[in-house]
Amino acid sequence: MLIISRGNIGKGVSLLFVVILAVTSLIIVKTAYAQSVPKPSTLEFTIQTQTQANTTTITLTIRNQPFDAASQYPDGFFYNVAISVDGKNWSELYHVEDAQDWYPQQSNSSTTVLTYVAGETIYYPRDTSQGVGVIPKSGEVAFQVQAMIGHRDRGAFKNGFMPYVFVGETSDWSNTQTITIPETSTTNSPTPNPTPTPTIPEFPLLAILALFSAITLTCILMSTLRKRQVKKY
Repeated sequence: MLIISRGNIGKGVSLLFVVILAVTSLIIVKTAYAQSVPKPSTLEFTIQTQTQANTTTITLTIRNQPFDAASQYPDGFFYNVAISVDGKNWSELYHVEDAQDWYPQQSNSSTTVLTYVAGETIYYPRDTSQGVGVIPKSGEVAFQVQAMIGHRDRGAFKNGFMPYVFVGETSDWSNTQTITIPETSTTNSPTPNPTPTPTIPEFPLLAILALFSAITLTCILMSTLRKRQVKKY
């Protein structure tokens, strides 16, 4: 027969109360945090390309949004960029696991400028298994940008480790802007000098009329002289 004493019951109730209190507190803290992080607005940006010596540079200029970094610590304002090459599936240029080149942070000026070189991977994680997109050296590339307010933290334990996750709020993806990257460079290439072609001098109209009159008068005079010579004989 199992005998449960009042002391054991009291300890069990106390332990259950502590667990409930801890879970409730965690839920309240997460709810309060979620309510304190504002959702950023959809971004506006412009895009420019410049090709020199077979190298294409892509510049994204994003209009910044008001953000008080001091009052929002540890959260920051970041940007994410996604691309679609030749109308295929979208892929992001950044990954939350990449500590070396994480999401670019909003600047202190009115705009944030992001610069990329087509074909290079310096801006992207070295681990290609993360599925991070790479801007090609040629082709049609579509761009979208997204605003992010939050921070990097460890997620839930899964498959033997705790992956990094982004904790915070994100905006909707912006409108799509598309560029075409040429296969070869034509910008700033030396233009060959055209071979000069000989030109035929043009006579003024008055000179032509004078020449025509002179020829006509000459013909008339010669005709008159011939007639006079015929009459003499």
